[in-house]
Amino acid sequence: MSQYVFPARTTTAEIELGTTLQPKFGPDGLIPCIAQDVHTGEVLMFA
Repeated sequence: MSQYVFPARTTTAEIELGTTLQPKFGPDGLIPCIAQDVHTGEVLMFA
């Protein structure tokens, strides 16, 4: 399995509007993710 190293997070503007993915990992090394129903907006899963 390949491993990708993300660049260090920068300014809020660059994180929100920039073209470089700068994810925020939790203390467990994971990224929270939410799956929603496209029609109702109901949250189906948080992982």
